[in-house]
Amino acid sequence: MAFPWKVDHPPCFPVRLHAGAGAGALGLELEMKMTPAYPEEVPEIRLHAGRGGLDGAEVAGMEERVRGRAREQLGSEMAFELIELARELLEQAARRRNTSVYDERQQSLARKAGVGVGVGAGGVGEVAP
Repeated sequence: MAFPWKVDHPPCFPVRLHAGAGAGALGLELEMKMTPAYPEEVPEIRLHAGRGGLDGAEVAGMEERVRGRAREQLGSEMAFELIELARELLEQAARRRNTSVYDERQQSLARKAGVGVGVGAGGVGEVAP
């Protein structure tokens, strides 16, 4: 069978992604194996946890989201978009894990005082109860 990219086997490639820094850094490997009918067929997609210890449930959830996006993009070139989605999901996981000790302390003090505290990209801020 001839492949549209004129090689004997469809391409299969790993993409290593990293998010966060220092002790809170996370890593993820996205492996995509193109099928002979790509992009009319979804590539085989596998995610593997890298450094930082993502648990199996987190990786499985990310993998399902990436596969879902692939199904949505059926018929279109999708490799770059799938890589970007995996990167965004990894960055979200890193942000959830990188709540600083200061932020945790502020949240604890606010709970004791009866004030809600939100942590966002801009830091810690009060939220009305």
